[in-house]
Amino acid sequence: KKKLIAFWLERYAKRENGKPVTVMFDLSETGINSIDMDFVRFIINCFKVYYPKYLSKMVIFDMPWIMNAAFKIVKSWLGPEAVSLLKFTSKSDIQDYVSVEYLPPHMGGTDPFKYSYPPLVDDDFQTPLCENGPIASEDEASSKEDLESDGKETLETVSNEEQTTLLKKINLTEHTS
Repeated sequence: KKKLIAFWLERYAKRENGKPVTVMFDLSETGINSIDMDFVRFIINCFKVYYPKYLSKMVIFDMPWIMNAAFKIVKSWLGPEAVSLLKFTSKSDIQDYVSVEYLPPHMGGTDPFKYSYPPLVDDDFQTPLCENGPIASEDEASSKEDLESDGKETLETVSNEEQTTLLKKINLTEHTS
């Protein structure tokens, strides 16, 4: 989830170049089991540390009363300026903060958007390249390391022996000079 949020924030930052964003949390049909405080803290820290000027407001839609205690904790993580950006809404007043064309139908809007993979048609995001081709993700890299661990042990032994020989040569030349 954190990687997805980082991806979307970075994508937005590159495309919109400083234009403020409204973040909306749709809490309809959620309950106490849906609370992930670590994830909420991550999102807050992203805006505090990396994108401090990007957040125009944070709209919280249909927050159940059971989550009030959790949001008191979240508010304590925010400064007074950030707390003023929080807008708690319901279906009756959400259009005061977000235009109807950007709201999904269950919020009283007309936007038929449904996310699907592969990425959006207008997405120009490309996998970063290095000299040897695409950079492997952490998951790919760790699985390759597991598969190649036997071969690496042999290589590490050879390289350690070569390093010892090289150090001896360097020490000998230092003594003679």
